[in-house]
Amino acid sequence: MQACADDPRVAFHAVRNLARLGRGTVVLRWTQLGFGRTSSTSRAQDTPRNLMGFEDGTNNINLEDTDELAREVWVGAGDGPAWMLDGTYLVARRIRMLIEVWDRASLADQEQTIGRAKTSGARLRGRVEHDEVDLTHVPRTPRPSSRSTHTSGSRHRT
Repeated sequence: MQACADDPRVAFHAVRNLARLGRGTVVLRWTQLGFGRTSSTSRAQDTPRNLMGFEDGTNNINLEDTDELAREVWVGAGDGPAWMLDGTYLVARRIRMLIEVWDRASLADQEQTIGRAKTSGARLRGRVEHDEVDLTHVPRTPRPSSRSTHTSGSRHRT
């Protein structure tokens, strides 16, 4: 369940009341507090910036893309259990932001880490945030192996 409100106290009380109403049927196992509008949901909205200063949510599906929402977000007949029909799943990824360390990194390092330009939100080979970039002619560089080896009692990544 996700509870959102302009005032965090409203969201807190909504979760508390729903948990109270579901006592005996549901169990609260994990919570994560958040703040601010974290992504755009419509073409009319600008993409917000995260705490690292980058636009966040550039490739999210927009409210106006009803066919894509139906295909990618809402559970359809045969996509899952019957009780999930017209529902959706929530996948959450916790990202530990070490802002003090991040702020000491150079702009070039930050942009290489995120894969976008900080000022425009464009992909590194693009010009503006929503540019389509043709990656078919980009040479692929081999990825380094992530095998661990032991040398002289210490662990090295090769």
